Amino acid sequence: MTGGSLGALNYTSGDTFCTSCHEMHQPFAELKQSTHYKNQFGVHAGCADCHIPPTFVAGVVKHMTSGTKDAWFHVMSELATPAKYEAHRLEMAQSVWKEFKANDSVECRSCHTPATMAFDKQPAAAASAHQALPNSGLTCIDCHRGIAHTLPQGG
Repeated sequence: MTGGSLGALNYTSGDTFCTSCHEMHQPFAELKQSTHYKNQFGVHAGCADCHIPPTFVAGVVKHMTSGTKDAWFHVMSELATPAKYEAHRLEMAQSVWKEFKANDSVECRSCHTPATMAFDKQPAAAASAHQALPNSGLTCIDCHRGIAHTLPQGG
């Protein structure tokens, strides 16, 4: 792959590119209020950290499939107003939740791994759930919906 292609992939993974469409201003404002964007550890998760798989091939595929869908929604003005955005919020969230469930929340696990969690610093119920993850059939998104964005009505 050429440097230009890698540069384009890197650029299209940045928050500036992601928020260049007005439809993404609201979800980005929600992210900026979350602990994933600003926290006591100085760790910052941007759009791609949660919405693009961490491996190269899966990341390219996701850019191509989601990018096409996002461009379509933009051109067709499907999310052009706050009311239209809210009308699609649950559908969009369910799509992301389904992806996270299917890929065992690989995007989450690129930063959060139960093997390195400080269970003694977590509430007892969270520590127990995180320790049971390998055998529970659950994944991050099963418990952590709405962690970076407003939880939709019905979600």
